Amino acid sequence: MAVGNQAQQRAKLRRAVGHQADTALVSDDLLDDALENALLEVNRQWPLQSISSFETVADQQTYSILPAGAYRVLQVYWPLTCNSSDADSWWDGFQREVSMLLTEVDELGTRYPVEPALAAAYYRYRTWLDRFQTGGVSISPPDTVRLMPVPGSSGDDVYFLYSTPRFATIEDVAEAQERPYWAYAQFYLHNVLATGRGALQEVRSPLGVQMRTRASMAHKEAAQLWERRFQGMLPALRSSRNSP
Repeated sequence: MAVGNQAQQRAKLRRAVGHQADTALVSDDLLDDALENALLEVNRQWPLQSISSFETVADQQTYSILPAGAYRVLQVYWPLTCNSSDADSWWDGFQREVSMLLTEVDELGTRYPVEPALAAAYYRYRTWLDRFQTGGVSISPPDTVRLMPVPGSSGDDVYFLYSTPRFATIEDVAEAQERPYWAYAQFYLHNVLATGRGALQEVRSPLGVQMRTRASMAHKEAAQLWERRFQGMLPALRSSRNSP
């Protein structure tokens, strides 16, 4: 338990914003709001990925497949069964032609094609057949999947990758995400304290004693600081457009 229990986290957060014993301005409910929002944001930025599957239904194209509590569908793979005997025959014949045009160059059986373009054609058509045997899929975030073409039979397995929360409660936050968790909690709390009663700028007593503060500005500046720190800890963007 890297971050402590709920009471320990409340006390730590009060100290972090300079209100160690202030339960009037910084109530337990406000602290819980900050901690819960930090948990939600950490879960959203560092989700887990899980794999599951569902079965097709004949003549049904659209499916809502996301398990309860999950975030969104990331990728879908629909392996079709190739029912075209012509395609199978063409593939077998193409492989035989390739074998006939390969020349053996040593006693170990190493061979190379007489025409290099033949190898390029081989892999090009193999890719085409792989695509021919994989169904098209359209994902409408967060959970709707459309299969193309419309399934003609029931019971075919469709596999999908989806994101889920990493931590169930605030006490489950692990050490690897502890720093961004605290950064976002402090950003949230300072942002709230910059408004309302925390934004008090002047106090005047009946006896004429006057006091000015810049509490609102101080909390606003602190909120901006912790927001920048949190953003600096976010995971790097993936290099591939197709990556989940």
